[in-house]
Amino acid sequence: MHFVEKSGADLVRLWVSSVNFTDDVPFSEEMFHRLGDAYRRIRNTLRILLGNLHDYDAAAPTEPTAIDRWILARLAEVERPAARPTKNSNSTASTTPSINSAPST
Repeated sequence: MHFVEKSGADLVRLWVSSVNFTDDVPFSEEMFHRLGDAYRRIRNTLRILLGNLHDYDAAAPTEPTAIDRWILARLAEVERPAARPTKNSNSTASTTPSINSAPST
């Protein structure tokens, strides 16, 4: 309960999804500090992306631009290895690509 109050439930959820539970489960303040950095990168990236949607009109059909196609291709690259391990119950391998693909600040 200490880590939930100190770090927040979202960070604890990220930790749970990133540990390999088939071995000994590492647990330390330093690990939570590193995961906190990764969590903030993910959260801030999503905030920026959602902030850019303020004037998006889904009803107006448009052709995808070159950047749209590149983003969709990059998303597919990240999703492919992230989705594969969940079929084998390996959550660590599915979390790592998501964390590593978030831009550094």
